[in-house]
Parts: sequence; structure tokens; C-alpha cells
Amino acid sequence: MDKAIKGALLSGLVLPGLGQIVLNRRLRGAALLLVSLACLGLLVVQAVAAASAIVAKLDLVNGAIDPVALLAAVDQAGAEASGPWGKIAALLLLPLWLGGTVDAYLLGRKEDRLERH
Repeated sequence: MDKAIKGALLSGLVLPGLGQIVLNRRLRGAALLLVSLACLGLLVVQAVAAASAIVAKLDLVNGAIDPVALLAAVDQAGAEASGPWGKIAALLLLPLWLGGTVDAYLLGRKEDRLERH
């Protein structure tokens, strides 16, 4: 498999920065990886907090959850959890993922060309 394809697949399908690390661009890869993990971690923390808020607001009636109450709790938790940091993390993650994939592909393509000549 070409290094370009391998790097792009690792950065695109697994995690941004992984393709760069495999292509021996460790500093660039580590920076992408750390920022991506920080964004993902923040999003997970916010999702867990929202889920905890939903569960705390639910009342069991005869061992069953009232669907109307569940929808209301989900709607309220969604409105409360939409803080600015979560939005920033989500907006930052997409260009990191796309940019990391393209960057890994270009780095791999450059290495593939050097090996052929």
C-alpha cells in the first residue's frame, strides 16, 4: 500500500495526526493528535453531563419512563449543554480531521515520489 493512502486512511478513519506519526512527522502528528483528543474529550464530557442531567430529571412511574417527560428532559439538557466550548470543539474538529487527512496524504505522496526516484 502506498504511504499516501496509508497515511490518509490512518488520519481520516482513525484519528487526525496518526498518519503523520506513521509517516515520521511526529511533532506535527502529535500536535494534531493532542488537539483532536482534547476536542473529543470535551465533547464526551459534555455528552456525559447532558446524559446525567437527563437521567436525574426522569421520574419512573410504575417502573417505566414517561416518553413525554423524557423528550422534555432531553430538550432542556440540550439547551443547557450547548456552551461555547462545545461548539468551538465541534467546529475545530472537522477542519482538523479533514486537514489532517489531506496533509497525511500529501506527505505520503511526497515520500512515495522520493522512493521511486
